[in-house]
Amino acid sequence: MRRYVLAMAAAALGVYGAVAFFVSRTSASRIVSTIRIHREVADVFDFFTTPKNWPRWHPASISVAGATDHSLAIGEEVTEEFRRGNGKGRTVWRVVAREVPNLWRIENSPAGDAQVSITYRLRMDGSDTVFERDMQYQFNRLWLIVLDPLFIRRRMERESEQALVNAKQILEH
Repeated sequence: MRRYVLAMAAAALGVYGAVAFFVSRTSASRIVSTIRIHREVADVFDFFTTPKNWPRWHPASISVAGATDHSLAIGEEVTEEFRRGNGKGRTVWRVVAREVPNLWRIENSPAGDAQVSITYRLRMDGSDTVFERDMQYQFNRLWLIVLDPLFIRRRMERESEQALVNAKQILEH
């Protein structure tokens, strides 16, 4: 019994140390994905910045509501329902930067589990558009901060890569 108590105390100290390490992080997590798409940069920009297209190419996007039928301008907002873990989430995105056809940035509303900023950067390279999706996020809840480097980030990296492959297939066919 004494060994069990000592083992549990050691485990608790290990968990406490890990939590303290993760909580002390001050920088946001970042996932950057890039792909070459054989289309004009203006077409690619319009496709990615028009919310009605998001559920077609991003595996986590379930639906969008609000201004969805056009490339959003600075200040416009859209509500997205998305998959997260075993459930669903909802956030309001607001366009905070737009330089057609090379840059577009959205940020989510401050309430919720995380602060998120997604930036699209586009440039022509020969006859291809090089598209970059840069997502930066900071979780607001301790349990998500702890799970991010263990599980969440890897899942989001896979989803981001798959999303760009999906978009490339749609845009090139």
